Amino acid sequence: MIALVRGIAGARLEAACVHLVNKMRENVSVAGRTKTQVTVSRGKNKGKTRTKWGALNSKPSAPGDFPAKQTGKFRSSIAYTVDKQTLSAKVGTSLKYGKFLEMGTRKMAPRPWLLRTAGEEKQAVNQIMAGK
Repeated sequence: MIALVRGIAGARLEAACVHLVNKMRENVSVAGRTKTQVTVSRGKNKGKTRTKWGALNSKPSAPGDFPAKQTGKFRSSIAYTVDKQTLSAKVGTSLKYGKFLEMGTRKMAPRPWLLRTAGEEKQAVNQIMAGK
């Protein structure tokens, strides 16, 4: 009987983690950088057009907003792990700058993405855990 309850709780915990990861990825998917066409002005490629990630059209996130997507590396690094034996889970990123975005630095105000999403999705996670 205990194994059955543990199995159900583990499956619900995993479903809640999947929901959170999907919402976090959605929240950090707003484009911040755009591609720009530039003409090379010197060197052997002078006069040719090339594409580069341009600062001219960039829209960095404002303090307090979700981080804007720059390359997609951060978004794709958001993941979860579930331990069904202890019924515990971890959601986050392995990238060092994920913490800097969440907490800010002395040179940058925070762009909370993890705790903000968890707070916004608390009711949905509770419903998933309750099996509704």
